[in-house]
Amino acid sequence: MGYLSSVGSGMASVKRVVNMPLTLASLCLLLSACGGDSPPIPSYTIGGTVTGLADNASMKLLDNGGDALTVAANGAFTFATPIAVNQAYAVTVGTPPLWQNCAVANGNGTAAANVTSVG
Repeated sequence: MGYLSSVGSGMASVKRVVNMPLTLASLCLLLSACGGDSPPIPSYTIGGTVTGLADNASMKLLDNGGDALTVAANGAFTFATPIAVNQAYAVTVGTPPLWQNCAVANGNGTAAANVTSVG
């Protein structure tokens, strides 16, 4: 692509074609290389099952020291914040139920799929 440029005036002017540094196609290619949507990073939920919790008791579980989850009954649980693929998770008891001792089983690992085996 180019455009005409006049040099001089009147009858003595010279017409020449000046090449534009970027054609429309190369400009589009350049702009498309600037970014765009990249695929999302996979993430997985961390959860499991609480057993042995006394009636009317509750406890607080933590994932990686945060993402607190209060559990008030036996059964399945899932933390609200997913973990990015290949990132570590560590489930601990933040606040145990009154008058009960708690232990976490299968609470550590690396997120490679949704985790449902924490106990």
